[in-house]
Amino acid sequence: MEGGQLAFPKNSYLFDEAQNARIGLLVSYFTFERGQFKQTNKEIRLFFASPENPFKFSRQDELRQSAP
Repeated sequence: MEGGQLAFPKNSYLFDEAQNARIGLLVSYFTFERGQFKQTNKEIRLFFASPENPFKFSRQDELRQSAP
C-alpha cells in the first residue's frame, strides 16, 4: 500500500469447528485502484476472550504483512 491511498477493512470471523463457535476476527485491508478492489497484504487477527463474545478481545500482534 502506498502513501496517500485509502484502505478499508473486510472482517471475517475466525471459526473453531471443535467448539462450533466464532473465536475471533480476521481484519484484512483493501484499497480501490483503477475501478477495482485490491487486497493489500496487511491484516490483524483479533481473538475473543471467550467464544462468541466480540466485546472483549486481544490482538495477536500489530498490523502485519500477510503471506503474498
